[in-house]
Amino acid sequence: MVAKKQTTLYNIKKLFEVFMPSDLMTLRPLALELNDVLSGGKVDKVNMPETDEVRLQIRVGGENLVLTASANPTSPRLHLTKTKKENPMVPPAFCMHLRKYLISSTVTSVEPLKDRVVKITFSGRNELKDVTCYHLYVEIMNRYSNLVFTDENDVVTSALKTVGIEDSVRPVMSGLKYTPPVQQKVNPDDFEAVKSLILSFSGDSLSGFLTKRLNGVAKITVEEILKRADFSGEVNDRIAEEIALWAQKFWNAYGTELFCPSKTEVPAPDFFFTPYDGFDCSPCKTLNEAADLAFSYADKCARTKQKTKKLVDAATRFKDKCLQKIELSDKKLSECEKADEYKVKGDLILANVWKVKKGDEILSTENWFDPSSPLVEIKLDGRLTPGANANKYFQKYQKLKRAKSVTETQKAEAEELLDYANGILEALGRAEPDKSLSDVEQELQNVGAIKLPKNQKKAKKEPPSKPYVYEFEGVKIMAGKNNLQNEALTFKTASPSDVWLHVKAEHGSHVIVFSSAPSESVLTFAAEIAAALSSASMSDKVEVDFTKRKNVKKIPGKLPGRVIYASQTTLVVKPDKHQTFLV
Repeated sequence: MVAKKQTTLYNIKKLFEVFMPSDLMTLRPLALELNDVLSGGKVDKVNMPETDEVRLQIRVGGENLVLTASANPTSPRLHLTKTKKENPMVPPAFCMHLRKYLISSTVTSVEPLKDRVVKITFSGRNELKDVTCYHLYVEIMNRYSNLVFTDENDVVTSALKTVGIEDSVRPVMSGLKYTPPVQQKVNPDDFEAVKSLILSFSGDSLSGFLTKRLNGVAKITVEEILKRADFSGEVNDRIAEEIALWAQKFWNAYGTELFCPSKTEVPAPDFFFTPYDGFDCSPCKTLNEAADLAFSYADKCARTKQKTKKLVDAATRFKDKCLQKIELSDKKLSECEKADEYKVKGDLILANVWKVKKGDEILSTENWFDPSSPLVEIKLDGRLTPGANANKYFQKYQKLKRAKSVTETQKAEAEELLDYANGILEALGRAEPDKSLSDVEQELQNVGAIKLPKNQKKAKKEPPSKPYVYEFEGVKIMAGKNNLQNEALTFKTASPSDVWLHVKAEHGSHVIVFSSAPSESVLTFAAEIAAALSSASMSDKVEVDFTKRKNVKKIPGKLPGRVIYASQTTLVVKPDKHQTFLV
């Protein structure tokens, strides 16, 4: 029996949203902290692990620190990081430009500007070996985020994202003077301006009003300021002064008692320069450490979402291609059904040779192969003899018979690949921010759904990523996340006497119970996991087959994860991922 799976709809899993106040009030103390830590440090390395992320390795006080600056639209950031990423074999042009001027340079200062822009100044040498300074502007403004590199006169020499003169009122191009973003908003540290702004309010939501009119301040920060100012809903001189004072305190928090780097873990890692009301905050040694925790998580989720979408698009295109092949095969097979007609026509020509005269283009005769013996007309080539005309029909007959055999094989292959593509889409529907996506990418490359660029070498083959691992009643249970994991888990990790489970007639994970005689409760537990990690996970009752691993056989020459199995028993269970039992 084949572990058959049927086509299902899929959804890209929504990843956690992070609530971190990525605004000027948070960026300012973060940058000031970076200034204290990095000033005087020497740049040893410059890398770009992502197309929108620069990493500088800076040696400070005998320690190597890594500063990451990202212009990713969903997770722009600037902070020290302890995470590691692989670098591309060929560095981007922007990376090479930064290496040219920043390697061996010294960090002079890290300065937060009025908007969500941080100016990093380096002291280095130019082409003439003269000492000069360079600036890297990190603009953290969501989809408008950018990294801009300038000389000592603030003339742009390179940028991660260039903006033409015709495309914007603020062009960013090599050779142009750098101009920071212009915001027609009130700066939070301007006490009188903030007070006047508050007194001009006459609407229903002061937090929304200030969020739109204060420069670079997120709504969550505005709400925190209003809470600390004990704003109850009535605007007057006293409350306006109190709010303006707290805005000023937040602006100048770094180096005061108010500055208390904090982090949260639930529902997702967040960071704050001071504990915000309503969040379960715990103190952190530095704001950069807290930021690294939160941003690394956010970046991982964002890039997982991006990569998942890319893989889903590739798998969907491959699926559509398989459907087209099946449709073409059906048309060819329909034509092949006419093969017997050509054989009959050839036989009738030979049986009526005596009736055919030279130059005849039609043979009218009874079809003796049909019980009703209808009169048929057979087209002839007047230039050919009766025997040659008959051979022409026999050749068409043989050609279509051969084509039928080949087309049936091609259709079967296309149907199997279609089923395989549906299985990949189902796995992507429950993708997680881990290495398992690379396994799926490798699967798609193996079947030609994703092609490597001509100038890119094929990556060194790596072992599959780790599957889910559970422990229940002292028994170890494992479940694959994709076809490569399923293959390795079933035929390399499991022993012949272990129990193998799979959802019946659906796409899903291979589940292994590492026991030769598991209890009924363990089998039910494992079956619930198998049901949850399948295309039938939304059903209340799901059939799951289980058998000894020795009864599961890989189909020779077939795609990974494709098996046949026998001597199975079927359980009916309710899907449950049992995440609390994950090891």
